[in-house]
Amino acid sequence: MNILVTNNHLDTYGGSETFTYALIEELCRRGFVVEYFTFHKGATSDLIEKQLGVNFMSRNLYDIVFSNHINCVEYLRLLLGSECKIIQTCHGIYPDLEQPSSYADYHISISEEVEKHLLDKGYTSTVILNGINCDRFKSEKRINKNVEVILSFCQSIEANEKLSKICKDLKIEFKTLNKFSSKPIWEVEEVINECDLVIGLGRSAYEAMSCGRPVVIFDNRSYFSSYGDGYLTLESVSNSVTHNCSGRASKKEFSDRDIIGEIQQYNKNDGKDLREYIITHQNIRYQTEKYLNIAESLSKKNILNKQNDKNKLVRHIYSECLNINEYYMPFITFTEFNTQLSVKEKQNLNLNLVNLINSKKELIRFTEENDWLKKQNKILLNDLNWLKKQNIIIKEARKEKTLFNFLVSRFFRKLKD
Repeated sequence: MNILVTNNHLDTYGGSETFTYALIEELCRRGFVVEYFTFHKGATSDLIEKQLGVNFMSRNLYDIVFSNHINCVEYLRLLLGSECKIIQTCHGIYPDLEQPSSYADYHISISEEVEKHLLDKGYTSTVILNGINCDRFKSEKRINKNVEVILSFCQSIEANEKLSKICKDLKIEFKTLNKFSSKPIWEVEEVINECDLVIGLGRSAYEAMSCGRPVVIFDNRSYFSSYGDGYLTLESVSNSVTHNCSGRASKKEFSDRDIIGEIQQYNKNDGKDLREYIITHQNIRYQTEKYLNIAESLSKKNILNKQNDKNKLVRHIYSECLNINEYYMPFITFTEFNTQLSVKEKQNLNLNLVNLINSKKELIRFTEENDWLKKQNKILLNDLNWLKKQNIIIKEARKEKTLFNFLVSRFFRKLKD
C-alpha cells in the first residue's frame, strides 16, 4: 500500500509535527511505502527524510492519504483527483487550519469535543485519540517524592511569568519549553525526564504522561479563555481527554493560589498510572491500526463502487442485446467468443457474463477489467449494428418477395383470363 502523510508545516517542532513523524514512523515499521507532503519544509521534514528514509511526495496516485489541515486536503484533492482517498484528521476546534474539508473522504477527530464540533458543521467523524510513541516517550529517570523541578509547556508569556513566580516562592526549579519564545528542540523527552511535574495542554501533556510524569492542565493562550483542568489523576484524566486536555473540559479559572493548590496535589505514583493510561488508550501502534482499518474500509467501498460500475456496463450490454428485434439472422459469428448464437443463446451468454463477474473472488486491476468490459461493449455493439443491417436486408428481401409473389400471381391470373 502506497501512503501519503501530510501536514501544513514541518519546518519546526510542535504538536502536529510530532504526530506526523510518529505516524510515518509507525507506518514504516509496518512495511508500508510512505511519502510525505508539506507546504513548509524544515526541521521536522529533515528528520523524516534523514532518520526515517521517507521522501517528499513523488507519485501521482496513492492508495490512501492521511492528511492534517484543511489546506492540505483541498490542494491534494485538486492535484491527485477524485480517485485518491483522503482521510483528514482534525486536531482541534481552533484554528482555521483544523476545520473539516468537504473534499475529504473521511474525517477523524482527536477528541469528543472535536467530534461534536464537526457534527455541528455537518460532518460525521470517528474519534481516534492522539497517538504517542510510548517507546520514545518513556520514563528514563526516577522522579522525586516531592516536586523539585517543574517543566512548563505553556505558550503564553503571562502564564509562564505566573508559574515562574509561584515556583520561586515554593523554592521549586522552573523550566520552560515554548516553541514560540525559545529555541525549539526535538528531544523533548529528555527534558521531560529531568522534571517531576509538567504543566501544559494537549500533546505536551500526553507526552509527559507517557514519560511517567504527573501533569497539570493549564495555559493562557490568546485564541481562547484561560481555562484549565488542573492536576490529573487516573480518575480525572479521561474527562480531560474528552477535550484533548485543553482545559475546556472543566473550564476552571486559576488564581495563583489555585495553581499552588494543584501543584501541592503532586504524587509521584500518579505518573505511573498516567503512563499506563497512555499505553492503553493512545499508543501510536494501536492508533495507527485504527487508521489503517478505516483506510481498508474505504478501499472496500471503492471496490464495491467499481464493481457496481462494471455491473452497470454489463447490464447495458445485455439490454442492448435484448433490443435486437426478431428479424436478425439466426447465425452470428462473434469476434470475441467465436461461436454461432441464437437469440436465446445470446441472452444466456450475457447472463453468464454477469454471473462470471459477480462470482470473481477478488478484483485486482479494476482499470484493466473496465477496459476489457468496454472492449466487449464495443464488440457487442458492432455485432448489434451488423444485426440491424441484416434486419434491414431481410425486410427489403421480404418486401421484394411480396412484390414478386404479387406479380407472379397477377401474371397467372392473366394467363387464366
